[in-house]
Amino acid sequence: MAKLHNDVVDLGPGQLTANRMRCFQGEFHVAFNLDAVLREVHRSNMSKLGRDGKPLIREDGKVVKSESYFLPDIASILSPQAR
Repeated sequence: MAKLHNDVVDLGPGQLTANRMRCFQGEFHVAFNLDAVLREVHRSNMSKLGRDGKPLIREDGKVVKSESYFLPDIASILSPQAR
C-alpha cells in the first residue's frame, strides 16, 4: 500500500481524475475511498475561483488561480486508510 499511497499523493491535482483513481484501485487491488479523494480534489479546484465564485481571467485571457487556492491534501485522506 505504501507504493500506491506515494504514487497517488505524488500525482498532480490535474491528473487525479475518477478514471485514473479507478485504475489505481484495479491495478493494485486495494480499496480506498475514491469519493473522499475526488471530493478533496474538487474542493481544491473550487478554491481556484474568485470570491464571487467565477474564474479569474487576466487581460490576456489566461485563467489564473485565486489567492485562496490550495493543493488537495490527498495524503491526509489516504494515510488513515493505509493502516
